[in-house]
Amino acid sequence: MKTILSLLLVLVCLTAPAQDNKKKEKKVELYGYITDSFTKASVPVDSLLKIIVLNADSSVVDTAGVWRSSSYYGLQTTVYDVKVPARPAKYIIKAMHPDYETTYMNYEIKRIARNREFELPNLRMRRIQRSDYDKDGGSLQEVVVKATKVKMVYKGDTIVFNADAFNVPEGSMLDGLIKQLPGVELKDNGEIFVNGKKIENLTLNGADFFKGKNKMMLENLPYYSVKNVQVYNKQTPRSKFSGRDVEQKEYTMDVVLKREYNVGGTAFVEAGYGTDSRYKAKGFGLRYSDHSRAVLFGGANNLNEYIDYDREGNERDRTNASGDRNVKQIGGLLTLNATEERITNTTEYNLRWEDNHTESRSQSENYMADASTFSKSEGFSDNRPFSMNVRNTFQVQKPFFLYSWLDFDYDHGHNDSESTSLTAKDVLYGELVNQTISRSMHRGNGMNLNFNNNLTFKMPWGDELEAQLSGSMRRNWNNHSFSQNSYTFYNTGVIDQRNQYNDSPNKGFSLNGSVGYRLSLTEHFSITPTLGIGYDYSNNDNNLYRLDWLGDDWKVNGPHLIGSLPDNELLPSAFDGPNSAGEGSRQNSHSASLEFSYNKQTEKAYYYFSGSFSEKFRRNHMTYNSDVLNTSINKNYSFPQIYVYGYLSFDNWHKTLNLSIQNYSNMPSIRQLVDITSTNNPLNISKGNPDLKPMTYWSCYLSYSARKDSIDQHLNISLNGTIQRNAFANAYTYNPTTGVYTSWTENINGNWNMSGNMDYNRALGEKKFWHVGATLNTSISQSTDMSSLTGQTEAQRNRVTTTRLGFSPDVRFQKNKLTFTLKGAGSWQHIHRSIDVAKQPTDVYDFSYGFNANYQMPLHFTVDTDLQMHSRRGYADSEMNDNRLYWDATITKSWKQGRWVAKLKGYDLLGQVTHWQYWVSSSGRTEYWTNNMRRYVLLSLAYRFTLTPKGKK
Repeated sequence: MKTILSLLLVLVCLTAPAQDNKKKEKKVELYGYITDSFTKASVPVDSLLKIIVLNADSSVVDTAGVWRSSSYYGLQTTVYDVKVPARPAKYIIKAMHPDYETTYMNYEIKRIARNREFELPNLRMRRIQRSDYDKDGGSLQEVVVKATKVKMVYKGDTIVFNADAFNVPEGSMLDGLIKQLPGVELKDNGEIFVNGKKIENLTLNGADFFKGKNKMMLENLPYYSVKNVQVYNKQTPRSKFSGRDVEQKEYTMDVVLKREYNVGGTAFVEAGYGTDSRYKAKGFGLRYSDHSRAVLFGGANNLNEYIDYDREGNERDRTNASGDRNVKQIGGLLTLNATEERITNTTEYNLRWEDNHTESRSQSENYMADASTFSKSEGFSDNRPFSMNVRNTFQVQKPFFLYSWLDFDYDHGHNDSESTSLTAKDVLYGELVNQTISRSMHRGNGMNLNFNNNLTFKMPWGDELEAQLSGSMRRNWNNHSFSQNSYTFYNTGVIDQRNQYNDSPNKGFSLNGSVGYRLSLTEHFSITPTLGIGYDYSNNDNNLYRLDWLGDDWKVNGPHLIGSLPDNELLPSAFDGPNSAGEGSRQNSHSASLEFSYNKQTEKAYYYFSGSFSEKFRRNHMTYNSDVLNTSINKNYSFPQIYVYGYLSFDNWHKTLNLSIQNYSNMPSIRQLVDITSTNNPLNISKGNPDLKPMTYWSCYLSYSARKDSIDQHLNISLNGTIQRNAFANAYTYNPTTGVYTSWTENINGNWNMSGNMDYNRALGEKKFWHVGATLNTSISQSTDMSSLTGQTEAQRNRVTTTRLGFSPDVRFQKNKLTFTLKGAGSWQHIHRSIDVAKQPTDVYDFSYGFNANYQMPLHFTVDTDLQMHSRRGYADSEMNDNRLYWDATITKSWKQGRWVAKLKGYDLLGQVTHWQYWVSSSGRTEYWTNNMRRYVLLSLAYRFTLTPKGKK
């Protein structure tokens, strides 16, 4: 607590205004929004719009600044602000524009206290009605001369890409446009990076659109509806309510629709069929009005076009669409805005059915203390899951701030798989240790419900009272797993066959609440002390049955197929008590925190600093009940947490600095702590560790970016580091005769990671037809665990250090209807072990080079082709060390002003695409292959239409 108070004192001193001999008069800010009195839309910002603040006697106080802001909820807003003396007074706000009647509004400041700003009621201006002749200035319209379209412009810290300036093939979705934007990288999982910095939120007209699920918009919004794409740091709704930045801004990419799609509707449908029985069907509909937005989409395909909306954003590259996937999906979104967006409600839903077949093959080296073992496996799985997600978000902006969301997920699992694996002492598999032949089946249902409510009241004297309530509930039922395994131990001659059935229902819930009070100490600095309380409950059952104990008919390969169960009277006699257990946990938590925030904006710079210092106390009561042990464990933990963030934009918004430092802690589970041995898998025996301590994770991030507008030049350099203390690491002993692992969790230090990244791109030439770019990234990481051989008295630390270096250059040329891109990529990985026991590859290389070309030909034909050579070197599996030429091509033809589009697409025309993965950890290295979609040619036809209200055309 003394440390927190000392830090607070330092922050207050640093942010206290300097005292001049002549004390300056304190001022407060008045701000508000300017709207059309009829349409409620914002009045356009131009040099003709004037806002003047007058005293009650009509004497002029000052002229307000007017600027354009992107509303968080979906509309562009016009904002005015002005500084006035900090004392009670009456004012007159006067608004003037040639197209509108002069408007007046009275406003009175009754009390100052700690208020630093006051939000005024909206200024509603009435448009002057004129004839069409008057609108044209009393003359005929001038002839428009068509010039070269500008691709991108800068407005302060905002980058604006003009969508019409890029050559995008007809029939493309939004992702086809995003891929062409200079300095923008679109990954296959939907993650977007602009000049090396990750986009945190992809919005549509300023409003959330399946937040965290970028591929929903990227793969379903037609590119032709887009006016421009804007990239900027966006103010949160909470900060907008406060009138100052009390939260970190979100790095946002906002897709702005063309005017004709802002009111009315647009839709398209597409269907296609190709070789190898490949098919595709999809549809998308979007309806907009001043106060609502509705979206409906759906489709089905067997092209591995998988709309991945995992909020974690697990990365997949182009060749990582493993397996053969059939996907059917339907989803939608409905947003309703009350007048002036004071109340907003958004409902999203998504349903997906899949039918996936995956074949796999792997080869691994497993690191030991004094030796390495080698294993290889092959198998297949058939996975047919169903998932449903419904999310509702409700927001109130005035007279208080409320942000509330409710998220519901339902999943049905349906999986069947078979595999065969071998373990050997040598890489040539001359000395076999064991073999496993396995068949498995899983069926289950899961449900998750999560909610969060944030409520803020603004006090008359300028402070704010905050309250937060969140919680979750989960349940898994009919969670049944079946497995038939045959284990052969070559050195002992033992064959162990097991027919197992596992019933593992589980449930749990959590509830957390907090109350905070934000004090505005100065115009730019505030602190928020917060108290929190929480409760978490979970109950997990694991009921294992050895069906092979019931007699020969239930043995592996017996007459009863996998998935069969005996009657209820016979099943209890197969219960495996020592390997079955019920686990429970009840956790009470209390927390105290102190947050601070400082922000200041000038005409050419912006500064924002925030942080929190908190202490969280947890009391955890855990229970474990089985036939061999009934016990309970009580653990008390105290976790100090620190978070510091800084953002500086200076040099007229051309340079930025980012810094963040944070830590968090994890507690061990009851299964990791309880002193019991599990033998349900004869090759992997697990034990608990009652002495296990919580782990702590620290991370630090620093970045610098600079731009030069005249040549569209961007430079971004970032550094990132993480370190783990008392990390949960896998410790084990290994029996070289049987190949059996006995493992437990151990606290180990020595796990860390450091990485650096540099992105550079710029335009060349006066007309900027050329763009060049390059990305350089490097990292070094160390992972540590403990291992020993059976009979050894002490485990040895095994450290693996992995060094990576990558470089990706590209050169793009675009003129008129031609776009041509040369691109390349190369990476190197070096692996160093603290114990060198086998002459396995320590250096692996991956590199690629090729080009992409797009040309719009006469008669509305467009040709797009992508040709790349991919090469690998240094892998243990000789099949991975190869050269493969990937070639995709597309021809499109549009007519009826683009309403009809025919597309002929060829995927992997040379049949060269493969899917390999490679990863390294302290326990070993693995090379992994899965099947992927075979080459195909597909012909599709798409139709789109637009509905615009007559008054809006």
